[in-house]
Amino acid sequence: MRSLGAEEVQIQVTNKSWRVTKPINYPADVERIAAVLRALGELEWKTRLSADELKDRQNVQEEFGMAAPQLSIGIETTNNRYYLDVGATAAVADEVFLQV
Repeated sequence: MRSLGAEEVQIQVTNKSWRVTKPINYPADVERIAAVLRALGELEWKTRLSADELKDRQNVQEEFGMAAPQLSIGIETTNNRYYLDVGATAAVADEVFLQV
């Protein structure tokens, strides 16, 4: 996980124990990790734009705040990798643009 202008933080679970592994090696706060995962699971999608809809737009990365995301989250499982970038705040104040 990395927020704009901040150092990358890596968290791993091994032997059923969560640990911060970067920038330091330290036991992780399981309640905070659970809160982040719960918040990700509760996200509500309002609109989805396909790559085809965006292909002809000039400066699309900048327009949606993806050139310099506010936050980038990577989740890696045994079989898959998922990436989520949080871009600009939408016109409605409590919404943001996400790129999966």
